[in-house]
Amino acid sequence: MSKSTFKSFFDKAKPVFENPLSISQLNFSDRKLIEGPIFMCGDSAGLIHPLCGNGMSMAIQSAQLLSSLVNDYFSGTISSRTELEMIYRKAWNKEFRSRLRTGRLLARFFELNYMSNFILSCLSLA
Repeated sequence: MSKSTFKSFFDKAKPVFENPLSISQLNFSDRKLIEGPIFMCGDSAGLIHPLCGNGMSMAIQSAQLLSSLVNDYFSGTISSRTELEMIYRKAWNKEFRSRLRTGRLLARFFELNYMSNFILSCLSLA
């Protein structure tokens, strides 16, 4: 889509609500993957910032990862709960940690007015 298409769309758009609505006070900091006897996956394992890209896919992938490991545990391939926890932490961190950190870092940049203006101007040149 071209810039003119977007401009035309937004010029003709009518607000759905009188005042803007927003969600705030969400904490995207690190979370525990295992809390007592409970394994976390999806947003409960690490709230997926919109800037990470495709959060629904990440949530499904983490559930698939955990379910596969739990299956291995119950089939005897993984011998102990401790080993299951260790393997899950390692696999989850390998798969998701860098994306979540990158999303949090980008969010911090966008919180700074001068940085968000700079980033948006660079993107508009592309």
